[in-house]
Amino acid sequence: MRLMINIRKLNDIFELLENERRRSLNTFDKLFSEGLEPTIIWKIKSVDVDKGFYKESDEFTFENISFAVLNTYDNVKDVYQIAIKITKVLNDTQTVDSTNVIFSILSICEIKEINYKSKINFNCIYNNTKSKVLITKIENFSKLFSTNPMDFVLQIYFNLSYNFSSIFTHICKNFYEYHSLPSIGKVPKNVLNLIIKNKNLNVRNEDEKLFAIITHCI
Repeated sequence: MRLMINIRKLNDIFELLENERRRSLNTFDKLFSEGLEPTIIWKIKSVDVDKGFYKESDEFTFENISFAVLNTYDNVKDVYQIAIKITKVLNDTQTVDSTNVIFSILSICEIKEINYKSKINFNCIYNNTKSKVLITKIENFSKLFSTNPMDFVLQIYFNLSYNFSSIFTHICKNFYEYHSLPSIGKVPKNVLNLIIKNKNLNVRNEDEKLFAIITHCI
């Protein structure tokens, strides 16, 4: 970690974590602009705007991780949401049983029938089949279509940031050393929450968590 900090001319571990997050976004954006193929293409047929729905995709594997996409339409609020969950993680030929391993997932969602493309989403999710993360949300969804029922093709592009996950894990294992660094304020609030809630967070006492939260807010 010290070598990475020095190479990138940064000051400490939290600057490295945020720097890696931004680098991952830029790399993914470049891959997408160069013609990245969708990870999953899902045809959603005969969606009646007068009825809500919940659909779950078949499992698909990306980088030795099996995912499922959760597809929800709330007809009352006219809101369409897409989330993902991990169903299985394989390390070579052995399943990783730990539910405390975190993966950093970048995604872009496209629906060409309504000329929709989401911004790049950067999500962190634990290896836990009960965990899921929202990757896009579209308000006033039915108004974007000229036909009823609505048929469309959902395309999702994924990428993983292993460097971010490694730095994140290192921080959690050594949090007692880093909790007081002022640069903790540079990481997004949702990332800090994941760090604080990590079951393997190594602290000498609970006050170190509180100190980190206060420092982040300053």
